[in-house]
Amino acid sequence: MTTPAGIPQPSYKKPPVLEAVIATHFSVPLEQKWIEAFSRKHKARFPKSEELIEMSASYNATTHQTASNTKKIGYKLTAIDHSSVITIKPDQLAISHLAPYTDWDRLYGEARDHWNVLAKIIKCKTLSSVSTRYVNRIDIPVDINGSVDIHEYFNAGLSLPSSVQTMALQDFQFTCSLLHASGQYRYLLQFSSTPSPLIDHVSFIIDIDIDIDVATIGSVIVNEDTVWDLIGSLRKHKNDLFESCITAETRELFR
Repeated sequence: MTTPAGIPQPSYKKPPVLEAVIATHFSVPLEQKWIEAFSRKHKARFPKSEELIEMSASYNATTHQTASNTKKIGYKLTAIDHSSVITIKPDQLAISHLAPYTDWDRLYGEARDHWNVLAKIIKCKTLSSVSTRYVNRIDIPVDINGSVDIHEYFNAGLSLPSSVQTMALQDFQFTCSLLHASGQYRYLLQFSSTPSPLIDHVSFIIDIDIDIDVATIGSVIVNEDTVWDLIGSLRKHKNDLFESCITAETRELFR
């Protein structure tokens, strides 16, 4: 999937990103002692630590007894300034940057730094996939009638029957899964309306999640530079899809 000809990929002065994530996914679960060691090493920079709890329940049809169990599986670590979050659990290490978002290079650099800390702790780095996710909120001023023409700002949208064209759209959401022509990159695109925090505006969410199997490069135990080259390749695919979803009028809102 490529950006249509003539559509730029500028560096926006006011990027609409609410959250940007880079994640590595493990095919062999991390041991709890490795997760604990990683958390301790980040205590100074990420002092707020929340345990991630897994809950399970069971029912015995013979005795009619129920049982429940909770287990700590990882941590959510929040930076002092609340600008970034690390989530670590047996199957995943994810680094998130929150609004106000800066740029990919900073996110990528921090994600690799945190990976390097984990790499010194774990014995065998067996990955299943790598991914990135960008959640964007786009705030559009309403017109004189208090409405917004979705098709003026987005190339993705809704097709409704003529019988409802005169009605006011209150809320919508759609989700689609896409596979790149190469068969390697998987996309999850979610487009929806959301309550706006701004007066006289309507807000929309474009949520893009892209992942690729590490097996596409031949092995689950791979050279780290190769893995991070693969993660770096996600950036263009993320940008291509986002730019394809918006129009020139939308881009003006970010400048």
